[in-house]
Amino acid sequence: MPRFLLALWLMTMGLSQAAAPEGPPDKDNRRYGKTLVAEHRIDQATLERMRQHVPSAPDPKRSKAENLMTADTVNWVGPPVRLDPGQNPWGLVITLVATAQADGDASSTWLAGWTSESDNGGRVSPVSGLGKPNAKAGERFTVTVRPGSLMPKEAWTAMPYLGLVKSSNLRIEAVHAQVWTGLPGNTWRDYLFAFETALVGLVMLLLWWWFRR
Repeated sequence: MPRFLLALWLMTMGLSQAAAPEGPPDKDNRRYGKTLVAEHRIDQATLERMRQHVPSAPDPKRSKAENLMTADTVNWVGPPVRLDPGQNPWGLVITLVATAQADGDASSTWLAGWTSESDNGGRVSPVSGLGKPNAKAGERFTVTVRPGSLMPKEAWTAMPYLGLVKSSNLRIEAVHAQVWTGLPGNTWRDYLFAFETALVGLVMLLLWWWFRR
């Protein structure tokens, strides 16, 4: 194999490793918003209560949605944030770090949003996607979701809220909650990923041409 092909192959491998996401998004990541306003790591005492949480039994007289919204939860509430309409939209971004306990789907169900004593409890909705399908026993994984956006019409002071409803086949290692403002957009990491993809394709094409000679 020519040296330049080997060098290109090693370069693409290095880019793939460097681009692998770990932990919550940093302030330069525009995938979840324009500006990172606040970041919190859930305290260990709350995490331990989440690990020990036993889900409440559903009420057969209620719908699935009603049971979800009224279920017993382990709650975390963050410091107040002044939600300025001039910085809309506002987003609560959640990152879960967990370890699968056995082979199979690892999943968790949460409620997330904003709580405020002055606004009848705030705005809370179900969250999906914080898990890993077809996980392997002992596999540690990180997943980040932005459940939705909030666009207040007037300035409003509220507190970010997370509530664990239930979890299955996973041990919660860490939970991060971030507050972002503005619309998501491309970053240098997105362009780097696009360049990496094109470079990998070029290397594969050159290797195919070399071995077909």
